[in-house]
Amino acid sequence: MATHKLFIDNYSVTKYRVGNARSVEYSYDSDEHRLDIFWRDEKVFSKDNVMPGDAFYVTCDGGAPAIEVLHLPKHPSDLLMYILGFGKGIRSHNKRAFMAALGRERIKKFADDRDEYYFDGEHYDFRYYKDPKGRIYHLSAFIACDLSRDEYFEILTEWPYEIRFPRVFLRHIFREKFELSDRDVDDIFRIWDR
Repeated sequence: MATHKLFIDNYSVTKYRVGNARSVEYSYDSDEHRLDIFWRDEKVFSKDNVMPGDAFYVTCDGGAPAIEVLHLPKHPSDLLMYILGFGKGIRSHNKRAFMAALGRERIKKFADDRDEYYFDGEHYDFRYYKDPKGRIYHLSAFIACDLSRDEYFEILTEWPYEIRFPRVFLRHIFREKFELSDRDVDDIFRIWDR
């Protein structure tokens, strides 16, 4: 069984493959705001009122795929940590939980060829390993309180590694959850492209 994330962009009605699934395709009509899922060239799912930036899970188990909305962390701080790559068990809002997760993850992920790095500020602390090939291993993240719009902007512009989500999805999240303006988001993307 394979589960793929499907991020909606401004597509035409052309069919696209879902991840590496051989018999599952989708199309998105940006004029009608409709998502269609096809299995073996037959439409098996259709959803209206789908907008660019929406995201779904498509689960393929050999039969017709199952589709559900990608559920994201509700709290903006948790969502930021998720976007930066810190999973549920390694993100926290208090220092004690942060240090406990950091200790557990150091034991699980330590290797002689990895160096530990941190990215921190007054209200946040992110820890990770980096190996000689540049691969990142997330250890633990901590955000102490609700962040301001400026703090979200600062973290997103200064985070040293690629954020692996489509920009149309990120634009939607940054505006809706972090209250960043279109200009702020454009500035973030411009900085990332340097």
